[in-house]
Amino acid sequence: MTLFVVLITYALVTQLSIGTEVAYRTARNAADRIRLHAACMSAADQILQSLEDDASGASGIGGFSGFSPDDAMDAMGNDGMNGLGDPGNAGLGAEGQGADEGEGEEDDGSQSDSFEDGWARPMRLSMGDVEITTWVQDENSKFNLHALVSEDEAYKESARERCIRILDRLREEFDDDLSSSDARVLTDEILEWLEGRNRNEDYPVTPRHSNRDDSEVLLMNSLEELLVLERVTEELFYDQVRGDEEIAFGLESVFTVYTVLDLAPPGSLEEEQVDGVSGGDNNTNLDPFGQEQDLPEEESDLDGMTEESESSDTPAAEGGLRGAADGDPALGWKINLNTAPRPVLEGLMPSHELALAVIEEILDYRNRIDEEAMAEEEEFNDEEQALEEALYGEEEVEPKLYFKNLQDLEEIESLQTRVSQEAREEFMELVDVQSDVFSIYLWARIKPYDWVPENRYDEPPGPVLRLRAVVWRRNTQQGVRFLMIHPWHEVPFTRWRYPDFPDDQDPFRPPRN
Repeated sequence: MTLFVVLITYALVTQLSIGTEVAYRTARNAADRIRLHAACMSAADQILQSLEDDASGASGIGGFSGFSPDDAMDAMGNDGMNGLGDPGNAGLGAEGQGADEGEGEEDDGSQSDSFEDGWARPMRLSMGDVEITTWVQDENSKFNLHALVSEDEAYKESARERCIRILDRLREEFDDDLSSSDARVLTDEILEWLEGRNRNEDYPVTPRHSNRDDSEVLLMNSLEELLVLERVTEELFYDQVRGDEEIAFGLESVFTVYTVLDLAPPGSLEEEQVDGVSGGDNNTNLDPFGQEQDLPEEESDLDGMTEESESSDTPAAEGGLRGAADGDPALGWKINLNTAPRPVLEGLMPSHELALAVIEEILDYRNRIDEEAMAEEEEFNDEEQALEEALYGEEEVEPKLYFKNLQDLEEIESLQTRVSQEAREEFMELVDVQSDVFSIYLWARIKPYDWVPENRYDEPPGPVLRLRAVVWRRNTQQGVRFLMIHPWHEVPFTRWRYPDFPDDQDPFRPPRN
């Protein structure tokens, strides 16, 4: 009897101990998640400020904007953007919407976007034991898959061949490289998905504003839709870290569905939907994970101007959709020459028309040291340099050249001597030097205090929250405005900016804490 009582007591104590430990860990994980989320929202405001400063020509990378990530979520709603689903806009690539925007601009680089801009440089911030890393990739550096369903049949066929070449060049140096035939089959499968030919009861047509007309084209809301295709695995879709120093590009690095955008004309039904957040209840908002949540009425005003905010000492939030319809048109299909990865540039035209040596020289140009900028940076005082090192968590990198406008392509000798006039003009119709749609990545971690990375792409153990949002940056009469195309949502993997010439990288040195 005594032994039986001891066993029962031991079982009860063990169960109580395990239950308590589980409850403790659950509560701790929930608390950590709240802390990581709050840290991400603080960092998001800073990176949005950097994007705003870049568009307005302001200098500096720090500070806080009057526009917060929560305001961006208030303004979320694809229904007001008919460019995503209007196949009539698909001909923009053929006509080259904004093709002459770069002409006549000053060549000081203020109107271009490149890796030399503040937004393009990863920023590392610490808030107590939480470390936040921000990383921005312009969607204009990628090939838009919606070009595959252009109404212009000639452009549509050219886009299909470009998609095949990009897939063929995607992982050229790796064992899982796609052959030309594999790339062609995968391109046709993507095209079938866009045209709805392989939709069924398991994968029905998603109701969306872009498909409200009689169009047979089913444009994608997000690139992740590709994961439902049989041949698109996670290993192919996401970037893959190989070994210690190599990254194999995934589909997420070379394709996009976000860059062909438009707002409805003033006075139309669509504009009313924009001002009313797709015609829904203005008291409905989206949290950072895309879930609806009810807000008090005073927090849901898109202008951010309520009685409480007007009487408060805190500046009223700016942003939202009001006034955004008067902004500059979207850049459209064009690929940013300064930021496009190697597979995208190599796939734009056949190698017999645009030799790979030309692309190699273009990549080499944007990796040369900018001597003039270098001389200017030497005038910076030590305090400014220390501030940048604190923000970025690493030493200042040497400034590189970039294409301030398309006229700078004259610096590419092989483009002038080895490419025909017709092919050169076609290439210049496909590229630009500006970006207006950006994916913002935030990674918040609680890492061990004494952890030091051993390799370039090492990630620490411990809790981590990875978020992403896609925003459209517009210059309007009221200033720079951001429209949320894709709300904040979790992503499974960390993204890295892979160099054009990985073999020429400096030896890895851990960042200073």
